[in-house]
Amino acid sequence: AKDDRKEEAKDDRKEEAKDEHKESVSSGDSHVTAHVDEKGKFCDPHIEKCRAFSVATLVWSSGDQLGFEAEVMGAPSGSWADSREITHLCSECRFLDWGRFAQRGSTPDSSRIRYWLAGASATAAQMAAAADKTATYSGGMIGGVVQSGGLIEQQGSFQSQVQFGLTHYQVNTFNASFDGMRFTGAGGRTANDVPFGVTATSHYEALNESRAHTMSGQGYFYGTSAAGQPPPEMGGNFQITGDNYQAGGVFVGGRD
Repeated sequence: AKDDRKEEAKDDRKEEAKDEHKESVSSGDSHVTAHVDEKGKFCDPHIEKCRAFSVATLVWSSGDQLGFEAEVMGAPSGSWADSREITHLCSECRFLDWGRFAQRGSTPDSSRIRYWLAGASATAAQMAAAADKTATYSGGMIGGVVQSGGLIEQQGSFQSQVQFGLTHYQVNTFNASFDGMRFTGAGGRTANDVPFGVTATSHYEALNESRAHTMSGQGYFYGTSAAGQPPPEMGGNFQITGDNYQAGGVFVGGRD
C-alpha cells in the first residue's frame, strides 16, 4: 500500500533527512529504518560494519498528496541546471510540482542534494475507470551522480507504456536515457492503489557484464482527466547502481 508517512507533509519537504546512510521502509502506518550496503543488501549495524550508501529514496503520502524523493550525498561540483531547465522537465504538467534542495558542507559526508516531486495522486476509482486502455507517458529526469566523492548533476528522459485494468495495472515498458546510458525495463502487475516499481538495465550489459548498470524506480500517476481516460501525469524517483557508479533523482512526465 502507499506509504502513509503522515509526518512527512508536503510543506515539510525542505527538511533534511536525519541520516543519509539509512533507507526507510514502511508498511501501513509504521516504518522501519534499515541500512543498505553498496550492493543494495540489508546490513544490520548491530552485528556488522555497514558501508554507507550515497543514495537514499523515500515515498510519502499526506491526504491526497503523494510524494517521491531521492537524496544523493557528496560534495556538489560542476555545472547545475537552472530553475527554468528543471521546470522544462515536463512543460505540459499541471498537477505535479518538483524541485531540488542543496545542502553544502565542508566535507562530502556533510553535503547532499535532495530531489523531490509531489502532487494530487490519481484515485483507485480513476485508475479502474481506464480499464482495458493503454497509455504512453514521456518526460524528463534529473538527478545527482556520485563520482570520486564529488556530486555532479545530469538530466535525461524516459518513456513508459502502461496497461490499465479494473483492479490492477502494469508498466509494460520503462525506457530511459540518463548520463549517456540507455536503460530498458518494465514493472510487474500492481494493485490500482499502490505505486509501481520498475527495473531497467543499461545496454552496456550486453557488451561487458562488469560494466552493467541497473536502474530501479518507483512512481505513480497524478491528476484528473476525462471520465474513462488514464491519468494525465506520471512521476517518481529512481536510483542507478553498478560499476562503482551511483546516481539518484526524480522523473516526471505527461501522457502522450
